[in-house]
This record gives sequence, C-alpha cells and structure tokens, in this order.
Amino acid sequence: NGDGVATTPTPGGWRSIVIEGNGRLGMGYTNLRYGGGQANFYATVALTGESTAILDHVSITESSSRGIHVYLVGPTPETASLTVTNSTITNNGTYPYGPRSGIEIDGREDAIQLTVQNSVIANNGGYGLEARQQPNSHELKIENNTFEGNQRGAIGLLAMPRTLSLLNNVGSGAGNNRIELYGTVASDLVLPANPGMTYQVNLIISTGVTATISPGAIIKVANGYSEVLVNGILLVQGTAESPVTFTSIKDDSIGGDTNGDG
Repeated sequence: NGDGVATTPTPGGWRSIVIEGNGRLGMGYTNLRYGGGQANFYATVALTGESTAILDHVSITESSSRGIHVYLVGPTPETASLTVTNSTITNNGTYPYGPRSGIEIDGREDAIQLTVQNSVIANNGGYGLEARQQPNSHELKIENNTFEGNQRGAIGLLAMPRTLSLLNNVGSGAGNNRIELYGTVASDLVLPANPGMTYQVNLIISTGVTATISPGAIIKVANGYSEVLVNGILLVQGTAESPVTFTSIKDDSIGGDTNGDG
C-alpha cells in the first residue's frame, strides 16, 4: 500500500468473491486471506442464485465472517453447487462479525449440493460447517475431512438434508468436535463412528426410512426435551468390541467434553 512501513492486515480488509446468477467459479492452489468485509454475504467466497463453485487446494483464512457462504434467497427455488476438496478453511469468523462458521449454507425452498472432502476445517468462530433452514432439500457429502478447534462444534445441521454422507471424518485435538443433527430424517441415513467425534441429536426418523448407527458411535442428547423418535426403522449395530453409546451431553467420561463447558 506504499505507506513505507510493514503493515499487518486485519480480517475484513476486503470484501468477497461473489458468484451469482448462473456464474461459475473454478479455483485451484489459491490462498484467500483477510476477506469477508462488510457486504451482503459476509464471507470471503459467496454463492447465490444458480451458481457453481469448485475449489481444490484452496486456503481460506482470517475472514472477518464466514469463509464460504452459500446464500439462496431468491423469489423462486434455486439450486447451487459447491465442491471443496484438498483445502483448508481455518481461523475465520472470529472478528469483528463473528462468531461465524467456516462454511455456511443457507436455503429456504432451495436445493444446495455440497461436497467437502479431504480438507482441514479448523479454528473457526462458529461451526466448522453449518447448514441451516429448509430441511430435506440439500444434498451433503462431507467425507475424509479433519475438524479441529471450531468453537461451536465440527458440524451443525440445524435441519436435516435430503441426503447426507459423513464417512471417514476425524476430530482432532481436545476441543469440541461434535456433529449436531436436528430435524426429520427423510431418506436412509448412516451415522458412522468418526474418530474423535460425537453426535448430538434430536431426530425424527420418518416412516419408510432406515437410520443405521455404526459400531463405536457415541450419541449424546442435549437436554431432557431431546429424543430420537422412530416412525421408520432404527438399526443400532454395536458390537462387543465397539458398542454404541447413548448418553447425556453432560457425560464427559466418553467422547470428551462435547458441550464445551470445561
């Protein structure tokens, strides 16, 4: 900036890369730093409309708000697609518009196709990955990732998507690496035992739907009003060597301090 001294930027030093309408973004081996300044989307990378983004070997860090935001608010249903592979989404959403998540998807009557694979999502101010609003419309594939140190938890699905894969993720470190799942399960679902991660749930399993809980999974229930209501089929497939455990969110003796209360 030509001021003659070595300067240190702060998060929000620039706004966003926004993909809108039918826009397409392809990005590889790219570093995005200190974005997310005040704008409609409060994110370093934002998708809206019928847009598509494919990010491979991309680092998004030090955003003042979200690292990536998929935000569909059009007057008619929209479909957006986001693919993130071999990337790092770290240290976002802590200042000054935090706490915000590393990746956040927002849709109403919309359908978002999200794939996040082989990536590190760490130390973000909200969740590592958060999905909100309209249930049973999104398709989420979250696989082979490492989550660590995200303040609200690893994954927060505040409404269940239409399809969901959570295979082979890992929670690293001693922090809060819970996966929160809320809402109605409308298609077959498998909850694998991801190392270092626990589930926090309040779910309804619909008629005709099978939910399978894999050996070694730890399911924690948040409070006295949370439950798993089964109208379909629930298969709990523990083994002698790897039992499944249902317990309170306050039980730190298994799965660690899931609610992060110390």
